[in-house]
Amino acid sequence: MKPLILLVCTLLLGSNLLAQNDAYKPIISPNISWDMQFGYVTSPNPICELEYGGRYFFNGDTIINDLVYYQLHKYPIISLSEFYCPPYAVVNSGMDKTDIFIREDTTERKVYIWEDNSVPPSPEYLLFDFNLEVGDTLNSYFNGGGGLIVDSIYMVTLENGETRRVWDFNSNYFPLEVYYIEGIGGNHGLFTPLPIPLEDSYRLICVKENDELLWGAECIEIYNSIEETLANPTQIYPNPTSTHLWINRKNATPATIQLININGQIVHTQKLTAPQSQINVSTLQKGIYFYKIGNGVQGKLLVE
Repeated sequence: MKPLILLVCTLLLGSNLLAQNDAYKPIISPNISWDMQFGYVTSPNPICELEYGGRYFFNGDTIINDLVYYQLHKYPIISLSEFYCPPYAVVNSGMDKTDIFIREDTTERKVYIWEDNSVPPSPEYLLFDFNLEVGDTLNSYFNGGGGLIVDSIYMVTLENGETRRVWDFNSNYFPLEVYYIEGIGGNHGLFTPLPIPLEDSYRLICVKENDELLWGAECIEIYNSIEETLANPTQIYPNPTSTHLWINRKNATPATIQLININGQIVHTQKLTAPQSQINVSTLQKGIYFYKIGNGVQGKLLVE
């Protein structure tokens, strides 16, 4: 009898786990924000190539053609250094409305977009289809009506520990990878899931819910306000990195930066004599390091 009870409990536990993984995670939520930047994206992790951006979020619903849509709003994100480089800051002194309205069918697990910037008004278009299977084709407005084939579907763990499904597409004719995550959106943004080759494009930096990081590792480069940026006179980016590290300081007072591995060994030392300095980390092994500048600024660095 005991083995039978154990088997039943195991089956019930497995069924619960499958039900949790199968539970749909909607995109539309009043507590989620998307930090997106726009520019000529030529690599998966571009640095200093992004012209402007915004922190996008939903604020209120409206009825369009007898359907409920949610309008996107944003706070601008600007660069506070030369050449569109970090650090970036959110200008939260005024909220801007966009012409973008999003509708989500949680039963069909599909997300649609309607843009109020065309004459005559355009119909709605499919944005994401979270019901696709491997081998299915996505026909989306943003890839010119052409089809993208689902290469694989797998699970990913978000920064808060939740697991979500990822749809990865065949992107042979795109210079960058294309995928989208349930409840998050596309890797190139909420309303622009597909990049346009050799043209300016959006890039999704990170996604937060109730100010808790869900996805993306580059929020460290974006401050919630200009005042917050000014209160942090030293910026170190990108983090994580695989090739180089930039250090921005408010002054050129000579200082020494040390990179220390998890064993406490100093693996790199360099003198800083200018407001902006660059460090080559391409020779370091992948892993976690700690940086220390003089007797003050210190933190953690991830080398990929």
